Amino acid sequence: MFQESVRHPVWRTHRENASKCYRYREGDQWTPAELRALAERGQPPTVRNEIKPYVDRLQGQFLATRQTTTFLGRNTPADDDTANVLADLDRFVDQDTSYEFLEPEITKDGTTGGIGWLRVDVGENELGQPRIEQAVENPFYMFPDPFFQKTDLSDCRYICHSKWIDIEGAIALAPDKEKQIVAAVGTRDFLIDANLGFDARLRNDPLMAFIDPDRERVRPVEFWYRRKMRRYQIFTPDGVTALTVPLGGEAYKEIQRAVPATAYVAKPVVVDQMWCGMFLGGILLFHRQSPRRHQQFPWVIFLADRKKNGEPFGPVLNAIPVQDAINKRESKAMNMLTNRRIVAEKNAIEDPEEAQIENAKADGFIEVANGALSGQRVLFPDNQDIGVAQSQMAQSAIAAMPHVMGMPSEMMGMTSEVRSGLGIAKKQQMGNLIQSPIVNNLRQFRFNRAKLKFQLIKEVFTGPMAFQVTDDPNAARVVELTASHIDAIKQRIYDVVVADATDYTTLREQELDMIF
Repeated sequence: MFQESVRHPVWRTHRENASKCYRYREGDQWTPAELRALAERGQPPTVRNEIKPYVDRLQGQFLATRQTTTFLGRNTPADDDTANVLADLDRFVDQDTSYEFLEPEITKDGTTGGIGWLRVDVGENELGQPRIEQAVENPFYMFPDPFFQKTDLSDCRYICHSKWIDIEGAIALAPDKEKQIVAAVGTRDFLIDANLGFDARLRNDPLMAFIDPDRERVRPVEFWYRRKMRRYQIFTPDGVTALTVPLGGEAYKEIQRAVPATAYVAKPVVVDQMWCGMFLGGILLFHRQSPRRHQQFPWVIFLADRKKNGEPFGPVLNAIPVQDAINKRESKAMNMLTNRRIVAEKNAIEDPEEAQIENAKADGFIEVANGALSGQRVLFPDNQDIGVAQSQMAQSAIAAMPHVMGMPSEMMGMTSEVRSGLGIAKKQQMGNLIQSPIVNNLRQFRFNRAKLKFQLIKEVFTGPMAFQVTDDPNAARVVELTASHIDAIKQRIYDVVVADATDYTTLREQELDMIF
């Protein structure tokens, strides 16, 4: 699975394009070959980074939405009280994990490289108690099933996660494999053993390197995948469901031994079961059924946009050609506006190198042979017209950037031909419409995240407790989770709603809305 994801052409292209998009957003916009060519001709490597402000503006738009998720019970008003407690639990988890600082990173990854990854799983607090954890993953550490299509990952067969860690960290993950891990580092062999079935050509692929002996680092691969398992649904003879959860083979055999065959009806069904594991080269560190009760991956993705072949991409990818035009034309214009050529016959200038130095000065002096100027044996062509033309074309490319990024000047706070405040607001609304597909994808990400958190809430919060929801730090709200709430959360169905509940700034604002 890992080899398939690493070597698949669509995701190889995605990693190359995404890497380029990150470099451009960060201001690294000239290749080494281009920099060498510019240095040889004395041309400045100018960079006018027009991409980063647009990405920051789009990220700010996401933050300004101030949307949150809430839960609604199927049976109103009986389920309303539990649904409100569940919504408060959802907010408590976000506050406990400082999620308000995580979503900006997710949106930045999505708008830059096309995809952002958030891990939502169960960990432990300082007292060893279970707690829900959320963390942003580096997109370049993630290797999913290249054939998945659905943003909720319901059709994704597997996901691999791999990053470099110190050898002590690997030993902590699998203490019983310490000797093998230490021996693997000592072999200085990236694939541990060439006879384990690995393709020899993978030795030239840096993503298939698992050992760094010089730094004593290792790169284990954590993998999660779905397995098809046969289960049995148990019904009474009249067709009523007797057990809501399909049974495994051993449990089904116990029923066969304990209950008469005429008392029930069994129907086989194939279900997905989540498994996980970790390997380091040829060493299997562990492999087991998922410790979670749900059958979902512990990741949620934010896809800004996607090509038909499945490759994720963001608005930065379309802006790169325009950014290149700006940089190269400004560089050319500056070079031509500050330098002039010299065209001369042989021996018409005694010292050509000195003539070039003097020609670059505003008060330079160039001595030529007698009669060279009058005979037009030496010419000083003017670059001004060409430089001005390049500058004008660069300005044209700058003007095209708002159209490519889908943000008019009014959304960026720039000078506009519109003067009235109402007119500017209308223009900004039109710009928001252009960005609505990405905003809708972000809403879907929030929806999928809430669904996964709901499954973990049922697993982690198993006893009565009181907790605080700090919407307003000066007036925290105390919420009590009772045993009846816990039973209702586990047994009833609740719908997730995104953006219909306001993310309140103060407690007074929320209480006033509740009164109304």
